[in-house]
Amino acid sequence: MRGGGFVALRATRTMPERITALALMVPAGVVPSPAWAGFVELGWPMLTYRFAPSEKRLKRVVDALFTTYDEQWAKYFGHALLNYRLDMRVPPLVKPADLAGYTGPVLVLAGDRDVSFPGPALIARMKERFPRSGVELELLENCKHCPPFDEGFRERTAKRIAAFLQVT
Repeated sequence: MRGGGFVALRATRTMPERITALALMVPAGVVPSPAWAGFVELGWPMLTYRFAPSEKRLKRVVDALFTTYDEQWAKYFGHALLNYRLDMRVPPLVKPADLAGYTGPVLVLAGDRDVSFPGPALIARMKERFPRSGVELELLENCKHCPPFDEGFRERTAKRIAAFLQVT
């Protein structure tokens, strides 16, 4: 599975002149996934669910990825795990040269409890990759790879991103 942040970072390598601002939420491809913790907390539960689906196994997978449990999303995600051919390869890491051509503003929101791409390491790496001004980094508290579904979080985050994009 490749998500939006990973794709956006790849675009900065191939067409930096076409990107006016980057707003990234828990992006992949910035820091390596901790292999053992990722396998124990996510990989193994995902494998066991795929081979012997049950609500209990699905809940374990969802709990590893999602900050808040939502029945509708859990059901959808369970169907996706069983029916889609998933690309479980770890995304390649973005290199400094990949981002060298991009000079626009950057907003990075990282989850402090993201087992796939740990927030503190992600923030530190983004400071290295974008050492100039115009980079805003925020570590979201109690946030896993999939941020909360609650209305308050969505509203705060939408305002945060909209304010960032209006400045650019």
